[in-house]
Amino acid sequence: MKAGCIVAAALVAACRIAPAGLTDEHARAIVDSVRATFADYVVRLNARDIDSVFRFYADAPGFQWVEDGAVRYATRAEMRAAFERLAGVKDVRFSADAPRIVALAPGAASLAVTFDQAMVDSAGAGVGIAGAMSIAAVHSPAGWKWLTGHTSLRREPIAPAASR
Repeated sequence: MKAGCIVAAALVAACRIAPAGLTDEHARAIVDSVRATFADYVVRLNARDIDSVFRFYADAPGFQWVEDGAVRYATRAEMRAAFERLAGVKDVRFSADAPRIVALAPGAASLAVTFDQAMVDSAGAGVGIAGAMSIAAVHSPAGWKWLTGHTSLRREPIAPAASR
């Protein structure tokens, strides 16, 4: 009987919502803070305020951003150049579903979200994309920063060769 109680206690401990080293309250505070930071990021992205958007990206070793299975931006400077190309875009609308955020440890969280984005250039031509993004966020003295991330675009399913 004692062994059953020990196993039950171990399972209860293993099923905690907060990761080791975080109280449930601290984990909720991290999630709320990252959620607010991401909401601010979306507002600034839609305003096309490049300097303001860029402040969300960490200036730290290890920064990288992956797109569709390949490292697209290996440095923060490469990411900056990509954002500067948005200056020629007349209108941007980035819309995200509610992000799923997990507090990983004090000062660390993961965020996953699906999104759609529409852009219109100065000639009036538009393009729309939809996909998913995941972010590893770290807390710094200046707030939450995106240290690594991944964006993938939703693709139409391809029929198996046998049915074509």
